Amino acid sequence: MNELITYLKKCEKQVGMGIKKLRKTFTPELLHLLRVEIKKIRFIADVIAFKYPESVINEIIKPFNRIFKAAGKIRDSHIEAYLLENYSMPEIAGGLKEILLDKQKRDKSLSFFISGKDKRNMDRSFRMLALYLKTMSRMDAEAYLKAMNEMVEQYVLKDTLSPFEMHEMRKVLKKIDCAEILLEINFSSTRIINASLYDLLGKWHDHIIIIDRLKHSMEAGFEGQEEVRFYEEIISDISVRNEKYLHEIYAKIDQLRMLNGLNNSNKTENTHLN
Repeated sequence: MNELITYLKKCEKQVGMGIKKLRKTFTPELLHLLRVEIKKIRFIADVIAFKYPESVINEIIKPFNRIFKAAGKIRDSHIEAYLLENYSMPEIAGGLKEILLDKQKRDKSLSFFISGKDKRNMDRSFRMLALYLKTMSRMDAEAYLKAMNEMVEQYVLKDTLSPFEMHEMRKVLKKIDCAEILLEINFSSTRIINASLYDLLGKWHDHIIIIDRLKHSMEAGFEGQEEVRFYEEIISDISVRNEKYLHEIYAKIDQLRMLNGLNNSNKTENTHLN
């Protein structure tokens, strides 16, 4: 499928440029852009793995997964620092931000040293992916999209979703978006709702991350009760905001259910947040 090969070549160019820019000037924005491009490569690999053995394809994209994982750790620190700036305890938020920024400085020095071997492995991965894509057809991509939509429907039919399921659903929604762009599907009945749901799930997940990190810090111990109180108040504030996101998420899921004509016979009123 020529569209997939063109898509891959664009990703290859952007990843190369992204790594060069990050080596020269490290910024959260550049890091985010690199992760976005690697997500696209992972999407392409997922499409191929729908037709060929997943274990083989996963081996091919290992170099990208390593960078993606390392970048994700640093990205988490950026998210935490950003969220903390929005809460009403500037003294404790400022202190936590400094700790997080120190951590990401240490991480980046280890994570973004791309050796000559790493570069050769990535070049080889791009060549291998391109060879597989030459055997793919539009029908393969359409079958993949259909399978992803069916996967979302399975999530939509559930009364409640675990945090893991919500995170997985968000990843599937992104795959659907990429596939629709690739297939030039400029409009679908669910596209606007999918995009809104994807955004809400991302915000909810970011807040879950920071709550977990703050709780972990609390378990590590503090010198005084005042510090404990600051943490507890921040966690409480974030939790209230996340509860609102959760209501909005389930409202969007209900919209998807209705739009697709899906019926959950086990659904009872207001069961989502009980």
